[in-house]
Amino acid sequence: MAVASPAVVALPSPTVASTTQPTTTTTTIPWEREPFALTISHPALDDVPDLEFNVAAGAEGPMVTMLQERLAETVLYRGVLDGEFGPWTQQATMALHKVMDSERSWSWSHEDWEVLESLDEVLAERIPDRPDEPNRVEIDLTRQVLYLVLEGEVAAVIPVSSGNGASYVNSRGNTVRAKTPRGDFTIQRHIEGLHKSYLGSMWSPWYFRGGYAIHGSGSVPSQPASHGCVRVPKWEALYLNTVLEVGWPVHIWD
Repeated sequence: MAVASPAVVALPSPTVASTTQPTTTTTTIPWEREPFALTISHPALDDVPDLEFNVAAGAEGPMVTMLQERLAETVLYRGVLDGEFGPWTQQATMALHKVMDSERSWSWSHEDWEVLESLDEVLAERIPDRPDEPNRVEIDLTRQVLYLVLEGEVAAVIPVSSGNGASYVNSRGNTVRAKTPRGDFTIQRHIEGLHKSYLGSMWSPWYFRGGYAIHGSGSVPSQPASHGCVRVPKWEALYLNTVLEVGWPVHIWD
């Protein structure tokens, strides 16, 4: 599985909150159908400063900008290069940790630079080859990530949070378990913008089986936490709106 050169769109930055999980504000963002390409030069691994480069929420400055530039060259980051280690950069960091089976930390460590160098190789091995489906969504529930495949190449890796397995009462009054369905599905319908359901609000849901959807959320922790839907960060939901279409295949697996 090849990895595409990412197209990056600069977005306005939300307020950064110092919490264990990134929080975001609701932002209306004008997306274009075809984002502009961003060309960046970045230091080789040997040129990364020899220091304990541990970055957490609230950090800012040139080192964070350098990190954002490097992440923007990969399929992990589609945010602004503002030098602030806010929600976008934290979620991109989490996506790397999830894919690479690292500790699920919201902070960036010096060792992550070396881990990042192996990302493309790992992605090529991780994602099933489906030559008859060049455009599709793959969701890895074990690692809690979504792989967007465009024209046979990995175009984006997005952190997700799926069903947490807890019991809850559904709209029919039945007690059910919060479980994300596994299997092969097709995107059936899409609702643009904010949608309020019995279980809460969803941002731009893409339904793939009944009431189960991939949708934007203000809460996408490192572990499963939903009632069964696949949550993505709100800004990633806006990105998916520029790419996904009804009829696309969705494959969900452990």
